[in-house]
Amino acid sequence: MSSLGEAKGVEVVKVTDDHTYQLNEDALRMILLRDEVKDLPVVVVSVAGVYRGGKSFLLDFFLRYLKAPPSSRDSAAWLGQEDEPLTGFIWRAGCDRQTTGIVLWSEPIVTRFNDQKVAVVLMDTQGTFDNSSTVRDSSTIFALSTLLSSIQIYNLKENIKEDDLQHLHLFTEYGRLACDDDDEAAFQVLMFLVRDWAYPYQHAFGAEGGEELLIKRLQITNNQHAELRELRERIRSCFKSVSCFLMPHPGFVVSEQNFNGQLADIRIEFKEALRDLVPSMFGSRNLVPKKINGHQIKTRDLFDFFKTYVNIYNSEELPTPVTILKATSEVALISAIRDAREQYEKRMEMNAGAKQPSVPDNVLEDQHKRTVLIIRQSFESKKRIGSQKDAKEHIEKLITELEARLQHYLTLNKAKLQKAVVDAKQAYDDAVQKVTKGEPLCLHPLDLDSLHNKAVDAAADLFDNNRRTPDKESDPERISLMKHLEGNIKDLRLKNDYNNKVFISEARKLYETLMQKHVCMGSCVSDELLQNCHRNALKKAIGILKSHRNIPTNHSEDKYISSLQESIVEEFQKFRSANNNANKIAIQAAVYSYNNHMTSAWGPPSSCFHPQDLTTIHETNKALALTEFHNSRNTTADYDGDDGDVNEQKLVELLSRRYSELKEINSASNDMAVADSYREYCRYMDGKCKPSVLSILIVPWLVKVIRRLPDYHKEGKNAAWDYFRSKRRNYSYRSDDSYRTDLESKLEDGFHEYCHPLNALTREFGI
Repeated sequence: MSSLGEAKGVEVVKVTDDHTYQLNEDALRMILLRDEVKDLPVVVVSVAGVYRGGKSFLLDFFLRYLKAPPSSRDSAAWLGQEDEPLTGFIWRAGCDRQTTGIVLWSEPIVTRFNDQKVAVVLMDTQGTFDNSSTVRDSSTIFALSTLLSSIQIYNLKENIKEDDLQHLHLFTEYGRLACDDDDEAAFQVLMFLVRDWAYPYQHAFGAEGGEELLIKRLQITNNQHAELRELRERIRSCFKSVSCFLMPHPGFVVSEQNFNGQLADIRIEFKEALRDLVPSMFGSRNLVPKKINGHQIKTRDLFDFFKTYVNIYNSEELPTPVTILKATSEVALISAIRDAREQYEKRMEMNAGAKQPSVPDNVLEDQHKRTVLIIRQSFESKKRIGSQKDAKEHIEKLITELEARLQHYLTLNKAKLQKAVVDAKQAYDDAVQKVTKGEPLCLHPLDLDSLHNKAVDAAADLFDNNRRTPDKESDPERISLMKHLEGNIKDLRLKNDYNNKVFISEARKLYETLMQKHVCMGSCVSDELLQNCHRNALKKAIGILKSHRNIPTNHSEDKYISSLQESIVEEFQKFRSANNNANKIAIQAAVYSYNNHMTSAWGPPSSCFHPQDLTTIHETNKALALTEFHNSRNTTADYDGDDGDVNEQKLVELLSRRYSELKEINSASNDMAVADSYREYCRYMDGKCKPSVLSILIVPWLVKVIRRLPDYHKEGKNAAWDYFRSKRRNYSYRSDDSYRTDLESKLEDGFHEYCHPLNALTREFGI
């Protein structure tokens, strides 16, 4: 709705040149139907009376009070500063009229009345009986303001005159008709506000003096004309409250052209009267919300009454009290139907609206029936809202409308139920996603069950917050939802099992990759190193599986980790078997290399070594064999050493055993070399010294042999040593050579043996 701009007085009823009445509906709509006030009870304060009577001037003091902070209303501070100009409704000094038609303040003022918010509407009216208005114009404006206001301030000059009372005749007649069937008054508050009261010595300024004057003017006596008595009786009966307030003159400075309303120029008596009058009308306990036919109306209802009353006063003839009563009843009926409809909507919205939880359909239908019964009873309790026939037709039509409206709430309820179910399912998914965080579902089975239970609880709690039912455990919709949610665990277990197995496969591949770095084709490691690699790879494999877990588990037994360990143990057996085979091959290759090197160093099979040389060659070739064995090993593993390597120990044992065999062979070869060398000595000596039959008879030969025997021994010995050295590999003289010593001993013994027969011959022949 568009704005009227800065707050000001806006003419809503205009008296045209042809003396008809034009309602400015757009302006009235923007004043009364604005969102912040349209549903509030409305207080309408009107000031009506003779023109140039200071009505607009007075209304601006009302505005000043209503706009003042509540804390300042209990003192005189609301009146403002002494030099503050008076603004609001337009007014001016002079003898010509200022206000025409009916003027409303463009912004209803929201204040409190008995702890409830109300909207206060201030109404200024065209002065009666000026030189431009007809009697009908004056009567119409006065009638409209009285019919529409909850507080009618009858602004009079100097006194209450009989003519002033006669202007109320129409309303007393209307009041009589309206009150025929009810004791409640047709109108609410009528205040005679006597301006420029000049007789305070008779009746004091203010409400007390006003009451004295009012009693006097409304007094009924026996000698009065019947019409005058009836008028006075009806004034009292058709207004709930009738009062009078006597105002002093504000001071003659207000008549000056340059007067701007500042307090400094106003008489003290007038300001004191304002301090009494205004709070008595607008205090939080003194406001009077507008009622029509005994029913409090809202600000928006005032819009309809404006339209209705202006229309009937635009007829060719002045409306009668009957016409006004009928029109009022018709608008009241429409308003009552609207209130009933809104009451239904309010109650249904409060229990089944878009912002409320869904309910079972039977609960909603029961709520609908109770609400329809309540509004029917409330409607039927209202009086003076049209004829009984019209009222019945309207309420039955409304009930039919509300039955159709129930379908809207049923549809809305179904949509809320569907949304509650969708939201609950989403809450379940969100609870799972909160744990998985976008990663594949991978949990310990017991952790998965716990997550599922928490997700079900979260979904159920959200559903229960969006669902209102007498017994949730028997709610079929909730039962269906819970069955669906409980069914989710099957899918979750399948996903969890699949993902755990996928990550077990990944972990096993990691294990294989790590192990293959150490145990690959043609390489091997020690058993201890293999075990160490296995433990490290197993730890990393389990770690990779655990790293894929959405949350760490506190459960000691884990079938997936156990499955991984079992599969890795099987895989390890394969690696260990392969490593054992590789170690066997490496040992065989090292032994083969040792044998080749020893064979190469040995030479002919009959050769032999000094035992120390054999040991040296053995140690050299053993070192070469171990080096070759180590070179076949994978040394990339993170391991400090191979102390206690059984495979190396096995190799060393094989080499030692082979060395022992070679030592025996070498010992036998050395023995053979000694024996063969001695035989070589003996062959030589035999060739030189062994006598024949003929040579024995030849004395000179014998003598020669005997004499040269030492030389033959030396020569035969050299031949023996040459042969021995030919059998020895890397021969060098060593004092600790037992085989040389043995040969030396044999040669000496042999020499003596050769000497013994010759000595016999010498003795025999006397040589």
